[in-house]
Amino acid sequence: MKAVFAPVSGRVIPLERTVDPVFSEKMIGDGNAVDPHMDAKTVYAPVNGKVTVINDKNHAISLKSTDGLDILVHVGVDTVELNGQGFHMLVKVGDQVTAGDPLMNVDFPYVREYATAPTVFVIVTNTRPEMVFLPSIHKDIEPKDTLFTVRG
Repeated sequence: MKAVFAPVSGRVIPLERTVDPVFSEKMIGDGNAVDPHMDAKTVYAPVNGKVTVINDKNHAISLKSTDGLDILVHVGVDTVELNGQGFHMLVKVGDQVTAGDPLMNVDFPYVREYATAPTVFVIVTNTRPEMVFLPSIHKDIEPKDTLFTVRG
């Protein structure tokens, strides 16, 4: 089993209950989401791995885990419209990260005000039919708590 950790402190939201159909209908993969606590400021690496892509608006980052999972960490719904405002990337493409390392600082109050939602999505984009996703049993979660595990 491969553990994927929470990227931010907050309340766990099953993908199916999120407001963005790209994620709620699992169009790009499976995973879980977190509604960040009001005092959250940093998004952390959910896995050990390598930074492979950083969105040019700084609201999304892709990682290749040492377990072979392609992970997308996407902050917010409709945050592309913010044009990078409220986001400060702390890593660059090619960096090796350990679960719990800071990836980006986020002005979540700004995101709450100007985007549709501040939800932080953690998605496995290279899912296979034999993979089973086991979500966290926690309602409230902190970075380094298991957000979900992947079997298969």
